[in-house]
This record gives sequence, structure tokens and C-alpha cells, in this order.
Amino acid sequence: MDELPQRFIIDFLIERGLPVPNLFYSPEIAERMNDKGFKLPYQPDYVSTVDAVNKRYPNRYVVPFGHRVGDDDIVAFIYSPKGLGAVILFHGWTSPGYENPTYYSSLSDWIEGKDYYDSKW
Repeated sequence: MDELPQRFIIDFLIERGLPVPNLFYSPEIAERMNDKGFKLPYQPDYVSTVDAVNKRYPNRYVVPFGHRVGDDDIVAFIYSPKGLGAVILFHGWTSPGYENPTYYSSLSDWIEGKDYYDSKW
């Protein structure tokens, strides 16, 4: 099988003992993200991007898996002490309190654009 373009994110999650949503192992996930106007993060800067996002918004732990082409929106897995909580879409480089988050109950719900809910994590 060809190497998955998102393999570096999967490896990041596994190395940290974080669960990986089954759908994220799909060879088509990058294409489905592209159809929504999102790209995978830039691999060489990935760890520093994760660190920077979590430093900016320390009240939650997120692992970005995509960014919207043409703006600063980030889509990420959000983790709690209990494990994977949801998917969050937010403005990535604004001040805390202005990131305008939208939450999805799962990766598949984000891909399909359904079941969003607004909640504080």
C-alpha cells in the first residue's frame, strides 16, 4: 500500500499515546479534506505548529490535522483526559476568546458537515 499522506499525524498521535480515529487511516482522507477546502498541515513544521496552537489556547489540547486554504482556520482533534473528545474547527491565530470554535462529534461528522454542536471544552 502507498504511504498515507497523513502518516506523520498518525505517528504523532501514536507516539503520544493518543487514539487515532479509524477514518483517519483512510487513503482518501486527504482528498476528502481537499474537497472541503482543507489541506494537511506542513509536515516539517508540524510539531512546532501543535505546540504553538496549544500554547495560544491552553484550556484545551488539540492536534491539528488540517488548515483551510486561504485563511487561518484550523481543524483539529480535541483531546480530554478521557481521550478523543471531538473535532474542532477554529480560527487558529487569533486571541483566545475570538477563535470562534465549531465542534463536531466526530471526524466523519466534520467531513459530512453535520452534527455540529457548540460547547465549551
